[in-house]
Amino acid sequence: MGSVRLWGSDQDMNRLVVSNLSCDMAMQDAMHKQFSKTNLTVRYFLRENWKINQEKQELSLKNMVMSLETERMQRANEEFSLKNKGLTLEIENLKKNLAERESTSVRNGQVHEGGGTTDNVPQEGLFDPVQSNRVIFENHERQIELTETRKRLKYICVVLLRCIER
Repeated sequence: MGSVRLWGSDQDMNRLVVSNLSCDMAMQDAMHKQFSKTNLTVRYFLRENWKINQEKQELSLKNMVMSLETERMQRANEEFSLKNKGLTLEIENLKKNLAERESTSVRNGQVHEGGGTTDNVPQEGLFDPVQSNRVIFENHERQIELTETRKRLKYICVVLLRCIER
């Protein structure tokens, strides 16, 4: 009978070993699934982090481009302002010269009641309507260019602010 018990005991022992192995395999399977899920999560976050870094680099490049464009527009704005000031000064000088010449003509008695000079030949250097119109036209064109430049500069500033807010 002792041998029967041993045999029965071996069978019980085998069942116990198989049961332990089954438990170990179930634990390993559960751990494998958990590690697999963790691995997928880490890969997802790494991919998202990479995308975010790419977007940051793109925004940084766009920001640099917009900054350079803003500087260029500011320089253009300054140039137009200087041209505008120059034309304004030229117009003022022309008006002063005209006023001085007209007052000189009046003092010298060269003007008739109708507003013309005694001789009907225009005097050299007096008011030139063609030149005055040219100066006024150029001034107007520069004003338009300056307005457009200011609009573009405002647009660029708005775009930069939006990029910074993101």
